[in-house]
Amino acid sequence: IIQNFTLENKNASGFVRLTFDDFHINHRSLLQIIDGEEVIFDSRTSQNRRPRSIQSSSRSLRLTFAANYFTNQIGFKAKYEFVDSDKWLD
Repeated sequence: IIQNFTLENKNASGFVRLTFDDFHINHRSLLQIIDGEEVIFDSRTSQNRRPRSIQSSSRSLRLTFAANYFTNQIGFKAKYEFVDSDKWLD
């Protein structure tokens, strides 16, 4: 199962913030986060650690999640917000 998500701020000069609350995916599953054309997170190379909080460099982020059929892991939980400033004070 492969799912693709695109988080796009409707403000042409806006940004996307993404914060993971929970992260338990199988080591054979894949989560990639792409900012523009650059892969900024790849679960295969991060020892299955929860991604840091992320802010896009443009108005969108893309996520690709490829789940493993034979797993009892719960997946991940993330929240996103659309912001107008590239400053992240908290």
